Amino acid sequence: MNSRAGNVTSFQELLRLAVDFETSELHVCMPGKVESYDSSTGLASVKPTLSRRMRGAEEAVEYPVIPRVPVVQPRTQAAQIHMPISKGDLVLLVFADRNIENWLDSDGSEAREVNDVRRHALSDAYAIPGGFPSRKPPNVTFPEALTLQVGQGTPIYIGNDLQHPVYGNVELSNLIYQIIFLLGQTKGNLGGPLSTIGDWQQLAKLMEETGLVAGL
Repeated sequence: MNSRAGNVTSFQELLRLAVDFETSELHVCMPGKVESYDSSTGLASVKPTLSRRMRGAEEAVEYPVIPRVPVVQPRTQAAQIHMPISKGDLVLLVFADRNIENWLDSDGSEAREVNDVRRHALSDAYAIPGGFPSRKPPNVTFPEALTLQVGQGTPIYIGNDLQHPVYGNVELSNLIYQIIFLLGQTKGNLGGPLSTIGDWQQLAKLMEETGLVAGL
C-alpha cells in the first residue's frame, strides 16, 4: 500500500516537473532593455530585464540577449511615426504564437510557412517602446493633452482647453521652423537651424508658400 502511494506521488511529481519544464520555455510578455538598434532594418537586440528560477534551482538565471527583434512603431503603407531608439531604452517584449523567422525575411504580404512547432519562444519576440517602471514616471504637464518631445527640447502640446502653454521666442521660432521643414521642404532649402537664417521676411515668405499662414 505504501509502495503504491509512493509510486503515485512519484508520478505526480514527475508530471509536475514535465509541465514546469514545458511552461518555462513558453513566454508571453516581459520588460526588456535595448542593447542595440538598426534603424535601416527596424531590428533591435534586446536583453530581458527579468530573471527566472527553475523548480529546485538555488539561483535565478538571467535571460540571454535576443537578436533580430522587430521594433513596433506606428506605420502604414502611406505614413509612419518613427521614434529614435537608443541603447538602454526600455521596451515591452511580446512573444509570437509561432516561429516568425520566415515572415521576418519577407515583405509581409503573404502567409509564410512555419518550419517548426515552437510556440512563444524567446527568439520570436516583438519590442514595443515604453513600459517604464513606476520609479521612472513620465514628465507630464498636461495629462489631457498629447505631448510631443525629443530629449530635453521644448514639448509640443496638442489638445483641447489647454491652460495656454507659453513658448519663448526662440522656442516658438524653432517650432515654426520645424513645421516649415516638415511641410515645405520642396519650397526652399533652409540648410540649417533658424538661427543661421537671420531673415524673418524669408521665413514669412516660406510660411506663405507652404500655405501655413496668410502672412506674418
